Amino acid sequence: MHITARVDYAVRALLELARTDGVPAKADALSAAQSIPQKYLEAVLADLRRAELVLSRRGPEGGYWLARPAAEISVADVIRSVEGPLASVRGERPEDVSYTGAAQSLQRVWIAVRVNLRAVLEHVSIADIATDNLPEFVDRLIADPQAWRRR
Repeated sequence: MHITARVDYAVRALLELARTDGVPAKADALSAAQSIPQKYLEAVLADLRRAELVLSRRGPEGGYWLARPAAEISVADVIRSVEGPLASVRGERPEDVSYTGAAQSLQRVWIAVRVNLRAVLEHVSIADIATDNLPEFVDRLIADPQAWRRR
């Protein structure tokens, strides 16, 4: 899986917003806190607003805040809001592709990849990350020395 800058920035912005307890935060403050280019961040925040993950208000008392509790926003929700489906094959959902001949089993592999992505990304919330209280299964996964090995 390729994690784009857009996804990384979106998650980091939401982590900053999780710390504000509903108090609106300005885009420039979020940008500075996470060293994210402000114009790029504003585009990401617009995607998050359209996906109803953040709310915003203009003006001197305005800013951005989470649309729902951080515990109810999964990393998968964030990825889908800024990039689309977690797993796609040439822009199609894995269940919509088909292959023939030697590649006939490939669709099942792509679906298994999506299942594994969901197993992690749908079960880790913004609150889990913001409070450094990741689910136990994450620690089990990263305890394997092979998890840290570059390939």
